[in-house]
Amino acid sequence: VIRDAQTMASIWVSSHFMYLLVNVVQQHWQDKTLEDRIRAFRSLNLMIKFLSPSDAPQFLTQIIATVGMATAYETSAGLSDLEILKVWSVRLLAAENLSAYSKLLLKENIDVISLNLATMVVPLFPFLDGLDDNVSGNLKQESKIRTKAAETACSLLEDLTSGDVGKKLAGYFKEIPFLPSSPLLDGVRKNLISYGVDFSNLVAYSSSQGNTQSFLSGRESLSNDGVLNESFVSNDRREEAREKMMASLRDRLRLIRPLLDHESSSVRLATLQYLLDLMSTNRAIFCSVVEKEDPSSIATVLTVPYRKADYHGSQRVIASLLEGLLSMVAVESNREVKALLSKCFGEITAIDPRRLGTVATATDKTTKNKALNSSQDCRSWQLSRPPWQSSVSEYALRLLTKRLVVALKVATNSSEQHYAAYTIQQILVIVNDTCQREEKENSSKQEGKMSPWLNKQLKSANVLDVIEPYWESKFNEKSKTMASKTTQPPFFHQSLNYHIWISRWCRYMILRAHEDSACTWRGLLHACRTVVRSPSALSISEFIVPILVLERLCFGTPDDEAVIVQELKDVFKFSGSPAASSGPVVHMSHNEKQKAVTTAFNLIDTLKWWSNEEQEENLKHKSNRNSSAYGSTCWTRSKSVEKISDLLQHLSLESMASTAAAMGLHARALLCLETKARAGLAEAVFDTTSAKSKDNLCQMVTARHGLGNALLEGINISLLKEVLAKLDDYSTMKASAKNDRFLIFDENNIRERESRGDWAGALTDYERALRSHTTSGTRAELERGSLRCLLKIGLHENVLNQVNGIIHTNKNNKGGDTIKSVRHSIPTAVDAAWRLGRWDALDDLLKEYKHDEGLVDSEDVFKLELGKAMLGLHRHSKAEVDKAVQAGRD
Repeated sequence: VIRDAQTMASIWVSSHFMYLLVNVVQQHWQDKTLEDRIRAFRSLNLMIKFLSPSDAPQFLTQIIATVGMATAYETSAGLSDLEILKVWSVRLLAAENLSAYSKLLLKENIDVISLNLATMVVPLFPFLDGLDDNVSGNLKQESKIRTKAAETACSLLEDLTSGDVGKKLAGYFKEIPFLPSSPLLDGVRKNLISYGVDFSNLVAYSSSQGNTQSFLSGRESLSNDGVLNESFVSNDRREEAREKMMASLRDRLRLIRPLLDHESSSVRLATLQYLLDLMSTNRAIFCSVVEKEDPSSIATVLTVPYRKADYHGSQRVIASLLEGLLSMVAVESNREVKALLSKCFGEITAIDPRRLGTVATATDKTTKNKALNSSQDCRSWQLSRPPWQSSVSEYALRLLTKRLVVALKVATNSSEQHYAAYTIQQILVIVNDTCQREEKENSSKQEGKMSPWLNKQLKSANVLDVIEPYWESKFNEKSKTMASKTTQPPFFHQSLNYHIWISRWCRYMILRAHEDSACTWRGLLHACRTVVRSPSALSISEFIVPILVLERLCFGTPDDEAVIVQELKDVFKFSGSPAASSGPVVHMSHNEKQKAVTTAFNLIDTLKWWSNEEQEENLKHKSNRNSSAYGSTCWTRSKSVEKISDLLQHLSLESMASTAAAMGLHARALLCLETKARAGLAEAVFDTTSAKSKDNLCQMVTARHGLGNALLEGINISLLKEVLAKLDDYSTMKASAKNDRFLIFDENNIRERESRGDWAGALTDYERALRSHTTSGTRAELERGSLRCLLKIGLHENVLNQVNGIIHTNKNNKGGDTIKSVRHSIPTAVDAAWRLGRWDALDDLLKEYKHDEGLVDSEDVFKLELGKAMLGLHRHSKAEVDKAVQAGRD
């Protein structure tokens, strides 16, 4: 009877395991207290005991994601000792659950473990690092729990490396870059060595152990077996050992690289710590690897910005590592990981620019096509496939394999997981129905079964195990009425952050597309209506927004086109001052605005790329091409190109340049200004055929500086000069200065003087300009520049005196002009005050500063936070210093 009851319980739990996992463990995880999380993981442990071994493989991804939720909790976030103890209790239960699940797979599904070994082993790293037995008091119990978690993880690794299981899995352990340097793993290493897998080779010892070595500083060095050897006698043997160590380090770095993109912040943290130890312990070897790297391979970091590194290329180790670390800098949010990133860059130190080789301004056609067709990057793939040359199935499959799977894994709570799962469920149906309609032999179709073609595609992308459970899932929307919940335009001025803006805009365009039956893509777009609401699925919104915009331009009403144009104009209207906008004040922070501006530029770049490539192909193959649609899609080439051209004409290049400069995108601002300058000249050259126009062109070109004058006609010279100064492009400034209009602040080339470091001359010019300019906006900028020059020269007392005068004037005159002058001048005075050791004055200045989110300048913020840090050091206040340093980094 008991056996029958256990069998019935196993059947019930196996059939409802996903439902139980989501509702008992994952749902509202962020809102759960630590006690609730402990109860949830205990429940999961019981569920795994009743799970059938034959049904276990399909839940691998969800189990790994659940374990990742436990390790993602930061214990350094000001928690009490009791709370830290509970956090480690959750982690202990997570390790026990993963161990129980792995042992369940070992019974009947060892092949599943072999194919996903790295996925299962890498999440164990956080449990094996940082053990410390030298604790007492309240920390003693925490140490016991941490030790037990480490022993549980170690026990699992021993099961995977011993006996017949170890023999089968030994080859797959070679794809794991490292094991944590815990003494508990000595038995695991010994087992692997017996199978030919040596993790001791080039192992990085912790700096706290004091183990360092160098090939260039004495007799000690790591041998090929990973032990210190003092008996290198001949130079030939030393060189041979050196080459072996370099090869070993290259292999280790190549395996480390994919872990830098891991979904779990704890795994990324452990990986960076190991990388830091590896480079510091083997500094001489690492420098030799950099020297031996093919310069042309490192150059691709600059010439192919969207291409991912080839992890298996023997000549791209350092370039690949740099790409990964730089990518983390752009997207990482975990503070501990960011701190380790800084240490890693410090350990790498500077690489001679000459080692980058010859950097071309553009890649050749073959390299460009190879980069665009790369399966590693959705943006590059999208650039090569405009909708009129693609099908719904292609884009749907791309969303499934490259975007939705990632969104499902990185979801921070159950709601975001449900959004991604529901979208996966709908897109699977769309792709499967399309495949079955295109099959010629109807007899081969099976109702309720996944198409063999779709199954093959998902399997080749290594996501079948993740996506297949959602083929039979039954997610439903609570409400079928989307229109009533969709915010109406305009969106940018109503949004508090970037995610709210992009999600609302996308949902609005999806709704409009769904109401229009003219486009066959509306089903795919409508399937994305829920996932765009998830903050963890921002990449999906950014991926589909070019399609949504072009779909509304081609198949929408004039009102739809007007909404798109107005949204882009609102994004590019920001110029650093709320007063510059005639509409409502944007509530986004500077960083959020920068994300919105970058997305808008990427949208325009994508549409422009599609249009330019299509026009180029038309010119090359004019006789063999027509404007008809591609395959069964509804898009037409000619109309799409025409609509893109109309959209670009509505946008002001000067506004785009001003916004880009205000956001710190100076290269982009220069590109916009150059495009505007050349557009007018190109029209005069290429769009006229009369003999008179040609004669005028010849006279303009032959006249001294005539062509330069023509190029600079109609553009914002002041903005151009400021952008060139920010880019340190002195040669262009010098060449353009011959133009009469390239002078700001009367006849003084202030920006040019600053760019070449002539601060005394720039100060003289600023003082002259201040005497002749009285307008508030210009005067505030002139005062700021004058103070900057005084600071550069070293006249710190003068800076303080002038700023005190500006503050006194502000107290007597409460107008907005003097407030702006004070806001711009105080950061420079703060810099001068701490250099002089005037701590009371520094304290007064920091209290006087009134922060305005709409006028954030990164240089000013840095000066202010640096001043706060210096004041904290003077007061011996660690809290003030830490707060200021963190704010300065952010």
